[in-house]
Amino acid sequence: MIVFCGDSFCQPDDYPWNWMHQVSKKYKDSYVSLGKDAVSNFDIMCQVEHAVSQLDYKLLVVCLTTIDRLEIDHRDNSELVPATYNLMRESIESNTLTALYRKKYITNDMLPFLSSIPINLKKNEVYIEHIINLCKSVNKPFIIFNNIFPIWRNTNYVHRLKYIVDGPASAMEEKDFLPKSKFDALHDGIIERQIPVADRSCHLTISQSVSWAERAISYIDKEIT
Repeated sequence: MIVFCGDSFCQPDDYPWNWMHQVSKKYKDSYVSLGKDAVSNFDIMCQVEHAVSQLDYKLLVVCLTTIDRLEIDHRDNSELVPATYNLMRESIESNTLTALYRKKYITNDMLPFLSSIPINLKKNEVYIEHIINLCKSVNKPFIIFNNIFPIWRNTNYVHRLKYIVDGPASAMEEKDFLPKSKFDALHDGIIERQIPVADRSCHLTISQSVSWAERAISYIDKEIT
């Protein structure tokens, strides 16, 4: 069995051309995806912990996500609600039900701290270092894809990360990303982008899924041979 961990780029669906399905088909094996929409690297770390401790797999594939995703303690049902800085700010400024509980625990003066790139980078380095150690703790093949969003590839902190700077997001083109307004409080001109999901598997079209699956297989072949 192959286990995939990550965000929405690893979220299971019913499309037969899903890139994870193509990878598992190549190796004539079944697969399980623990990926979830909009999660942070903290959640992905928890996925890896579950895989390592609970699942009998032959290969573990981890796709990391962006560093600005945060967990907000949802006191009503004790679960962690993932959100980007932008979504958090929108919730605070709107009158939605979700915003009501967030206003109780997140205040505007906390936002610059929560959105700090140096702080989030260091925090994510701790999460990812633990992911690496977890993967190494069992004598089984694994591979970790940075999967940084294309729009962030040229920012300075990307080059401080240690993994394969590639991932399913790299199969997308700039035109695939939907524009979204920039918040002045965001550092270094980072613009939060929306990604289409209609008629796509893990945000990818058929051709993009095939392209990324082939590239992923080439990386995996190097790791397991």
